[in-house]
Amino acid sequence: MIDVIEKDEVKTRMKIHTNLSASKLIDIALARNEGELAANGALTVTTGLRTGRSPKDRFIVRDASTENDVDWNTINQGISSEKFAALWDRATAYLNTKDCAFVSYLKVGAEEKFALTVKVTTELAWHNLFTQDLFIRPEQPISADQANQWKILCVPGLKTDPARDGVNSDAAVILDFTKRCILICGTYYAGEMKKAMFSVLNFLLPKHETLPMHCAANVGKDGNTALFFGLSGTGKTTLSADPERYLIGDDEHGWSADGVFNFEGGCYAKCIDLSKEREPVIWDAICHGAVLENVILDSQTKEPDYTNVSLTQNTRAAYPREHIPLRVEENKAGQPTAVLFLTCDLYGVLPPVARLSKEQAAYYFLSGYTALVGSTEVGQGSGIKQTFSTCFGAPFFPRPAQVYANLLMKRLENSSAQVYLVNTGWTGGAHGQGGKRFSIPTTRAIVNAIVNGDLRNATYEILPGFNLEIPTVVADVDSRVLNPRNAWSDQHAHDKFATLLMENFIENFKKFNVSDEIRNAGPSL
Repeated sequence: MIDVIEKDEVKTRMKIHTNLSASKLIDIALARNEGELAANGALTVTTGLRTGRSPKDRFIVRDASTENDVDWNTINQGISSEKFAALWDRATAYLNTKDCAFVSYLKVGAEEKFALTVKVTTELAWHNLFTQDLFIRPEQPISADQANQWKILCVPGLKTDPARDGVNSDAAVILDFTKRCILICGTYYAGEMKKAMFSVLNFLLPKHETLPMHCAANVGKDGNTALFFGLSGTGKTTLSADPERYLIGDDEHGWSADGVFNFEGGCYAKCIDLSKEREPVIWDAICHGAVLENVILDSQTKEPDYTNVSLTQNTRAAYPREHIPLRVEENKAGQPTAVLFLTCDLYGVLPPVARLSKEQAAYYFLSGYTALVGSTEVGQGSGIKQTFSTCFGAPFFPRPAQVYANLLMKRLENSSAQVYLVNTGWTGGAHGQGGKRFSIPTTRAIVNAIVNGDLRNATYEILPGFNLEIPTVVADVDSRVLNPRNAWSDQHAHDKFATLLMENFIENFKKFNVSDEIRNAGPSL
């Protein structure tokens, strides 16, 4: 397996741009017609056919280092080391025919003892800018020959051949844990690079008794840390970007015996219907140095039109944490006091907030119930549909789900954290059946009651069927919506949808081998 030919070798005329500043990468991207500047200063690009992740094209090299530890399935697909090596060589040969390439030496993992260094090599300038926005920019230069360094090679212009390369289409994302290499071919969607490194840490960290999490994290002015689990579209980025709290990160964290730490150095926010009034932190962070993916600009003013989803509902903004004034400088914090499981219930039968026992936390963590809203995956279409995504991020977790659930239970037992289920979806009716989605102000009021501790000592009642503890009063929230049945005008219809969702939970959970205490913590008919 060969590496990209370096610039001082005579075998190629390709120029390697190394560790360029954001400004220089933007200038080169503009000169190469990779994108255009929006009025707010962000570099705006399009990603072609693939406007989201392509899970059917993701593979893990199946060898001695992964054979017995990966949960091999339709998400974690195996590929031989021989096929990977041949495709890596083909990709480097392809890149060496280009006039230039872009290299950055970065890190993932803000906790030094778990941090990985990464050499990112990209065909496009804007892809390199994206990784500088999303990964951690080191305080001290990283040497090219540093031991245990990971490599990402991203060549979207190279299409794969299923018959020759052992993949499923003209694109592939392949992780090799033995060689510490990630290869991305045939897709321009930059989120594949970010999520590939997330998957790497999700595989490695459990060996260190550290829980990798698909969650956001922030810290209050009194030092309390909150975690926000949830799939794309549930409000994870929006709710964690709180003007009154200090952000750690919006998407990927680890939880060790010492506390919580960010994997990343930036944020990757959804832009659909973004407004300054509702999401001021994100709005202001999209400026020079940020990347806008698949966002349509006004042809005259170049102002982004965040309501225009003609390319995709999965419009995105990537920006560094430095664009957020209220942030935790250390990029990590102590033990969390509040853990929020964000779920977007399209049936309108889950409460806006419920307090969970540790067993219920394990049940709902393994279930990962939510709705796909503006899906981040290709092929899902634009509709809204229910999904059960284990650990609130099934596409990114290589090990069996029980490994992560056990770690969650351990971390909860060794902390004072209280877990809450927060429904950011529908109320008063099902999606398309007269219901409406909870407003951001309503959900923010619930989040505020959680993070400031008000709900720890609130008065609760039991929601039948789901057997959830729900508060009877939450400040600044209409009490009629706290019990979902009371919010429906047709309570018979509510009962019908509630029964349907409970049946779905029970059926989905049959695949897990867990204790009776955890299984019985779920809904019962």
